[in-house]
Amino acid sequence: MKFLSQIVLAIVAVVVLVAGVTYLFQFTTAGGGPIDTPTNSARPAAAEVTELEIPVKIFQWVPDHAGEFEVETSGHCDFWFENKNSEPILLGMSSRSCKCSAISICVLKPGETDPMRRLAGASAAAEIASASQGVPGFAAMYKDTDKINGWLGAKFDWQPMSVSETQGVRVEPLSGGWIRVAFKGEKTNINRLAVGIWTLTDSSVPSPRLATRLEVPIAYVRPLRITDAVYSQVASVSVGDVNYGEDGSVEFQCWSSTRASFSLNARESRNDPCFECTCTPMTYDECLKLSGKVKARVLSGYNVKVTVHEHVASGSQLDLGIFSRGLTLTSDADIEPISINVRGSVPGDIIVGADEDRGRIVLGSFSAKLGSEKTVRLTGLRLGLELNIDGIEPATLDYVKVKSLKKVRSPSGGSSDWDLCVEAVKGCPTGKLPPHSAVILKLLGPKPRNIRIPLAGQAYQQ
Repeated sequence: MKFLSQIVLAIVAVVVLVAGVTYLFQFTTAGGGPIDTPTNSARPAAAEVTELEIPVKIFQWVPDHAGEFEVETSGHCDFWFENKNSEPILLGMSSRSCKCSAISICVLKPGETDPMRRLAGASAAAEIASASQGVPGFAAMYKDTDKINGWLGAKFDWQPMSVSETQGVRVEPLSGGWIRVAFKGEKTNINRLAVGIWTLTDSSVPSPRLATRLEVPIAYVRPLRITDAVYSQVASVSVGDVNYGEDGSVEFQCWSSTRASFSLNARESRNDPCFECTCTPMTYDECLKLSGKVKARVLSGYNVKVTVHEHVASGSQLDLGIFSRGLTLTSDADIEPISINVRGSVPGDIIVGADEDRGRIVLGSFSAKLGSEKTVRLTGLRLGLELNIDGIEPATLDYVKVKSLKKVRSPSGGSSDWDLCVEAVKGCPTGKLPPHSAVILKLLGPKPRNIRIPLAGQAYQQ
């Protein structure tokens, strides 16, 4: 409980610090100079001067990973602008790069702009100082711009903006305000939201239309992420060889950059007793260390250890050969389960195929109309071995058959060898073979044991 409280306080302090630094940056010049307080009189402006002053055109998250947002959650950022011209300006939106964003604008009255600039700068500095005191230091002073009373006690009027080449919002001289870019990501990706705006002098004197581009770098991330896993389509980890009477194990970390806490449970998808999973909460120091490794914030996480037993006292044992088992990670109700493969092998007395086969039967890419056939040599490592065909996995894979299993003379004249022929029948479905497809053989003897040989291949339409 103490650790969780420390994490929550740390997150709150970071959020306030980010808000303070961001707002402070917004109210400085683009070059990072001191806060610029305008004089009470507007400088003379020629008709062609129609540009608003926008100190920040590319939003900068402080720190950079503050721009990470969980998929299906909302966020926003605000761009400060001012009209320092002597004429009113029309401000409109010409484009937006993503439908996931919504643009709105808040225009202050001329008498509100200068006080707001000074109050915002002072508030930003106060927020930075208060962050060092934790929750009590800022709770009394912080108000969000979306609430009734408004930020700093002001009541703001936000108006939605839409793309239009003619319709704009009037910004009076010595007035300022914010352009708000709100967003919500539906899938994981790294995005750079862009908003095109235009400005035009709102007077009878013709003036050119000026274009400005605002950008917001955003990263939409999963609630939970896996470290030390190899990704292709599905994350996977390897325990290597699990020899007779031994165990194999692998550890990885499941963490979140968006959640201060979450629950986690891991289990092998078939509830096989040969697979044992433990989830241990990461300490604060471990989160900091992992953050440096993955170059992202780590708010919370778990060390997940998977131990694979070759056999257990209850009598369950792993098949000989290569295995790939699904591991399911479940968390809070609003987080989708995560699937991860645990790979490894149980060495035995049979070698499957040549080195390039890597213990598998590879049908390759073949015509669904013509089917495919592959023969591999099974090499026995000792005398007296006997094999039988046990079947194909999964049971739905009815278009792949074991055509034959023939005993052949070993080149060395010692142990027994076999030629195993597998075929995909003509007219089979197109696409890849299902995950975890395999031929199952049975090694006979006083203690019979299955041998699992993975199948791989893809049928295409001809």
